[in-house]
Amino acid sequence: MFAWRYGKKIIHTGVHITEEFISENSADFNNVTSTFLRAANFFSVRHRRSIVVAEKLGVHPKYVPDWAFGLNQTEGPKPKGDYIVVTVRADTNRNNPRTAVFLKSIMDYAAGEGLGVALVPFDASDQNLTRTLNIKGEMMGNLFSKPTYVKYLLGQAKAVFSLGRYHPLVFGMSNDVPTFSLDTVRPGRSDDKTCLQLVEDGLEDFHFPTDRIDEFTPAEIARLVRLYRDGGLSKPFLGHKAAVDQAAADILQVLKS
Repeated sequence: MFAWRYGKKIIHTGVHITEEFISENSADFNNVTSTFLRAANFFSVRHRRSIVVAEKLGVHPKYVPDWAFGLNQTEGPKPKGDYIVVTVRADTNRNNPRTAVFLKSIMDYAAGEGLGVALVPFDASDQNLTRTLNIKGEMMGNLFSKPTYVKYLLGQAKAVFSLGRYHPLVFGMSNDVPTFSLDTVRPGRSDDKTCLQLVEDGLEDFHFPTDRIDEFTPAEIARLVRLYRDGGLSKPFLGHKAAVDQAAADILQVLKS
């Protein structure tokens, strides 16, 4: 609001617009939200579903994939041999019986394929929870301030499995690595970013919500990895880095104008 008052350029980008931005009972609420969003000189969302929601408010944002698709990578140490990456979000997997079910299938798949397991937490709470789960794997911890290195680690994996975290999906997909989203909380299609990213980019079969937990078997994982590797998917997300780079150039022009 201060930027608006003082005539400064406003950039809304990388956001996710959900139904929470709309009130069924208050036109005033919707008017304020719409006015706030329209004030931006550049407004983009990272999911196409957000465009549908924003348009209900009379706002028309651009679609720009998550900025992490354009993040550079920094090489560094990695596990010996071929490996998969597993990351677990703490708040949705603490004391959740579904977590163990998903993890067992992942570990059985890795064992059957002769793959190591790298555990890559994305924050301290994730790391603390992961240690309590007694997962047989190599803990690659305390990397929270090294996203370019983490992106490299995930890019060298044979597959990425994320239980609730969003950016492991982005890092895996941008490196053309088979990437699985495992939702231990929500059934079916949801407007959660971990679902939307895969569904909107042609990887819906790689998203396993609670009502697909019985389908998540080592055999199904192997089938999907083969499908991915054999060129059976269109992979539009491989063009996301170029889209992000173009958006950065567009924002620069807005700021210069």
